[in-house]
Amino acid sequence: MQKVGSASIFTNSYINVLFLMSTKQRNQTLSVLFLHTVLDMGLSHWSSAPPSSSSCMLAFILLLFCGFSVTSVVGGNNQMDRLALLQFKDKITHVPFRVMASWNNSIHFCHWQGVICGCRHQRLTTINLPSFKLVGSISPYVGNLSFLRNLTLQNNSFLFEIPPEIG
Repeated sequence: MQKVGSASIFTNSYINVLFLMSTKQRNQTLSVLFLHTVLDMGLSHWSSAPPSSSSCMLAFILLLFCGFSVTSVVGGNNQMDRLALLQFKDKITHVPFRVMASWNNSIHFCHWQGVICGCRHQRLTTINLPSFKLVGSISPYVGNLSFLRNLTLQNNSFLFEIPPEIG
């Protein structure tokens, strides 16, 4: 990383690159940058000069991005639940009674009809859609719902086999 005279040049150019990276790449890059900044600040401490304002700003920005990265990882699992539910909905070919009308982006998926999420992590724990005369097949993406404990679908018309991903 090239040293620059002010942190604003860093924020205007390098942060845009961080947003374009995958989460794994971003975390690796941030770890290296953070270590580099800490070492740089530590070396300047030993030289009896206080750390430069650009080094302090860089450390602050890296800590901020580390926080965003953790949030995106935690939120990513929540997003996976939403996507799996939308895949489940796509495999339903007939939906009487508008039971899945709320299954869209207008509200959080934990508030969709027939969906129950755990309080602690806001992860899907139950799909409860019994006796709604649904017709279709069960999406293998239901296997991605790692917190799913109850799948209640009796008295509907699901075709084909239960996907092995559900286990």
